[in-house]
Amino acid sequence: EAIGEVTLEDEEAIAAARAAYEALTEEQKALVENYDALVAAEEALEALKKEAADKAAAGEVAALIEAIGEVTLEDEEAIAAARAAYEALTEEQKALVENYDALVAAEEALEALKKEAADKAAAGEVAALIEAIGEVTLEDEEAIAAAREAYDALTEEQKALVENYDALVAAEKALEELKQPVEEPWVNPYTDVAETDWFYSAVKYCTENGLMNGMSDTAFEPQTKMTRAMLVTVLYRTEGAPDAGTYENPFRDVDDSWYTDAVCWAAANGIVKGTSADTFDPNASVTREQMVTILFRYAAYKGVAGENRMELTEFADSGAVSGYATEAMQWAVAEEIIQGSLEGGKSYILPADSAARAEIATVLMRFLENMTE
Repeated sequence: EAIGEVTLEDEEAIAAARAAYEALTEEQKALVENYDALVAAEEALEALKKEAADKAAAGEVAALIEAIGEVTLEDEEAIAAARAAYEALTEEQKALVENYDALVAAEEALEALKKEAADKAAAGEVAALIEAIGEVTLEDEEAIAAAREAYDALTEEQKALVENYDALVAAEKALEELKQPVEEPWVNPYTDVAETDWFYSAVKYCTENGLMNGMSDTAFEPQTKMTRAMLVTVLYRTEGAPDAGTYENPFRDVDDSWYTDAVCWAAANGIVKGTSADTFDPNASVTREQMVTILFRYAAYKGVAGENRMELTEFADSGAVSGYATEAMQWAVAEEIIQGSLEGGKSYILPADSAARAEIATVLMRFLENMTE
């Protein structure tokens, strides 16, 4: 009865009551009417002792968590120790750790710091590779490739930390420029083509690109009229001189000559149609309207003729343009491949005039540059 409401301080009193009870005889024990109160007191004491032990264990873990403070990479062992101590608790003890969320937050903060450090380290390695490139030479190709490969292997977060990435891009660009073949300046072999001539750039273009040759090693003969065979041969060369061995020769005036393959190729692809059903007239001077018609058909063959056309009404001699050549002439004027000639305040397209080699070179340059744009 003296025990009353049980506290931890009652442990000795409860133990004394138990010892006194156990010393009784069975008949005496039967006369102890409040024995159940002793049993209840013992159970209450055990519960209090367990509760105190749980609180003490939880308190130790809470203290470990509290000691972590602001997380740095140096706190990894302390955070691991707090986690291990927490996991060793019973479920009841874990429920008593009131700052457990702080442990979770500390672990997340540590992981973030570790990731940040790893990202910085990875980015730093790449930055060092880029820094080591220095002034770019052809010998740096492997180093630049290694830096690029290392950069591309980074995560997006790591890439953002490479502060000298622009230097890598610049190095790659510089390397590509160094790898480009050095273009030798064109040495003009022609004594009849001066740099001040209006057709100089066109002759240079056609010669450099293997489209037209001189009439000799030192003469281009810019004012010489160009034949129909010559023009077709130029286009054939432009196309890379494809094998024409399987093409039928539809023209009786085209024998086994230097231009035969070119004419057969052009006829097979609808670029030329001859001056009659079975004649090509290869040695005739090509007229301006024939020239633009052949070029127009070649553009159609290449799929670049487009829809751009211009009426010829601005030219005083537009009525002289042959029917077969009208659309081709409209196309050539619209594309600024051919221009009129001013005379007496009027503009003339001169469709029947023969085209000189200088004029053909200029028209070809305009045409081919337009085609590649």
